Amino acid sequence: MSYSSLEPTENSSEGQVDFISTNIFGMYGVSDKINLRVRLPYIWRTNKSNGSTETVSGIGDINFGLRTIISNKIVGPGNKVFLDASIYIPTADSFSENPLDEDMDMDMGNESHDDFAMGTGQYSAALGLEYWMRSEFPWVIGVSGELRQPLNTSDGGFKPGRKMRVDLHLIRQKPIIKQIHPYIKFSLRHADKNQWDGEKSPNSGGVYLDGFAQMDFELNERASLILSAGLPIWEDINGSQLRGISGSVSLRVTK
Repeated sequence: MSYSSLEPTENSSEGQVDFISTNIFGMYGVSDKINLRVRLPYIWRTNKSNGSTETVSGIGDINFGLRTIISNKIVGPGNKVFLDASIYIPTADSFSENPLDEDMDMDMGNESHDDFAMGTGQYSAALGLEYWMRSEFPWVIGVSGELRQPLNTSDGGFKPGRKMRVDLHLIRQKPIIKQIHPYIKFSLRHADKNQWDGEKSPNSGGVYLDGFAQMDFELNERASLILSAGLPIWEDINGSQLRGISGSVSLRVTK
């Protein structure tokens, strides 16, 4: 389960949006090198603006993925390389018309709000690559990247911008206290502007740098409890957008 509290950036109108998301996630190994996965989110969103509060909820867009191992050094120092491909299918409610039209009521009370809904209403594909290096250094170092490309325009005329992301991962090899492993991540993202009816949205796209801290608690050989928190570090964005802190609680169980 994850939580995000987003507030308008410097040039935005006043308001706040809170997100709570519960993800049903499963992964199945079809061979020693290939895993199939599925993720289905359920989202609660609360808009607070101009003294009023509105809460909506629903399922998000389902994601199917395939992950394959290119190189894997299991024991001792060595490298791991993974290739990941996935597709996002529009299963969530999305805008049926352009929310930037003057005649449509704005969630944030005016035309400066960002474009968001439970889902995008269209298909997207993503391709990712991960590299992990384990040595005598106390921390495992990882670098990952992903490109997410929209495949079509929604029935409501929405097409999200192409997104690129590069992450730097640091994972403590040995627990610091009993079975607690700290994990630090820095994520640099670039997003093109979203489009509505072929026109670029002024309040979308840019460059974002976020930081995350995580603690993995090993409950037993098969289960771990994961606590994570994130916050924005730097941004160079277009127009007014929602940015804020995030946190998550996850339970990981392996067979």
